[in-house]
Amino acid sequence: MKSDVDKFWDDAVGKIRKAKGLCPLSPEEADAAFDAAPEVPMSADEIASIVDAVTSGELASWEPLAQDDYDRPKWSSIKKGSE
Repeated sequence: MKSDVDKFWDDAVGKIRKAKGLCPLSPEEADAAFDAAPEVPMSADEIASIVDAVTSGELASWEPLAQDDYDRPKWSSIKKGSE
């Protein structure tokens, strides 16, 4: 059996997660978000490419895109002995 304090914090944590957007959407919220999303039209070539990929039965291969905007430290800027 949970104490009143534990029940309070369980409730508070749930509300904070919800307020910060860290909880999954409810079915109603998901439907509303789907309905509010703009339609993105696809060309006939894109549709054909997707159908071909799905019906081929083969796994797709792809190369991940480089994240040029990722701000990683330069090795020259890391000082030795700073670990």
